[in-house]
Amino acid sequence: MDAWNSPFAGRAHEVAFHTISRLHENSEKPYSNYISIIQSSGSGKSRLVREMSALVFVIPINVRAPWEASQGAYPPSDEGLRRLFLAEGIKDGDLEAYYPALFNHIFRFVAYTLCEEGLLEGPPSILPLRWKNWLEEPLVDLIDPTTDKLYGFAQVCHSFPVPVTSY
Repeated sequence: MDAWNSPFAGRAHEVAFHTISRLHENSEKPYSNYISIIQSSGSGKSRLVREMSALVFVIPINVRAPWEASQGAYPPSDEGLRRLFLAEGIKDGDLEAYYPALFNHIFRFVAYTLCEEGLLEGPPSILPLRWKNWLEEPLVDLIDPTTDKLYGFAQVCHSFPVPVTSY
């Protein structure tokens, strides 16, 4: 956790952002610019994405197994969202509709939050940094005071209309 809060060293986040941005720049087909970041635990994957979120709008979701926190993994898992992504209790035939509905719900929650918190004011170029800073402000949560906005989308989980058996 100390590394999470210490000053970020280097420009890896800028290199990653520019590399992802250029993935399909010469393609005539509309491909998405996204990647998987795979490496050993503790190598800085989440921190890299956190720093990159000052350059591009990011909705951080951590789906690691919750037990990994007891082994020092940080940041902690978004347990509610993890259960939703596992889609326990959803029949295979329903998954094609389930996942788009889940992402739609997440995006609508984020859009609502952006409007309600006044984060859309000002030039669009500063939105990623404003969103990152807002996510990192302390959250006053009467149910769980250890929850922060960056890894606590509890409202999304509890308001998603599809029944999930592990709630």
